[in-house]
Amino acid sequence: MSGHTQTLGFYRWLFFLLLAVPGFSSANDFTECWYFPSTGNDEAHENQCLLFLGGGGLQDEALINKKVAIGLAYDADGLAYVRTQDSFLYVTSDGYARKTLSYDNGPDVFAEGLARIRKNGKIGYIDKSLKIVIPPLYDFGFPFDGGSAIVCTGCVEQPDGEHKMWVGGLWGAVDPLGNIKYDLKYSAEEIRAC
Repeated sequence: MSGHTQTLGFYRWLFFLLLAVPGFSSANDFTECWYFPSTGNDEAHENQCLLFLGGGGLQDEALINKKVAIGLAYDADGLAYVRTQDSFLYVTSDGYARKTLSYDNGPDVFAEGLARIRKNGKIGYIDKSLKIVIPPLYDFGFPFDGGSAIVCTGCVEQPDGEHKMWVGGLWGAVDPLGNIKYDLKYSAEEIRAC
């Protein structure tokens, strides 16, 4: 059994233990969410939807209320998503969830099998099992395209009308395993030319 699988099993066990022990967990421990159920087109709401794992503002993993997990509309890869007031989370059929970047009023789209996450203010990438494949090391990263993703360090977000753009810093590219394809030494314009 892999370490990732063992950790998920422990968290599921802990989640159900917390629910069973009177007074140990309260409604305040849970976060509300909105989701699309498998039995309709209207968005549903649940006050006690998910329980974030970890603490200190670094919460990017959660367990979903079993009622919600059972009722989600899963795609062909066995994934669904829920949204909170400030983020989207992908959900596996066993109730495990991980925050993802928001993209065009939804969760970041998987490109070449990977989606972006933000943890501790840095960008990384997860696969469809929601496992972190490329650790969050970059200030920004684009989706994968043609076997690589353009990433930067030291870049900053700048408003551009209703959108935002990333400027400055050092740019490079990584492959789907996180290996550096182009060293982070280029300007944004130079890396696009590569």
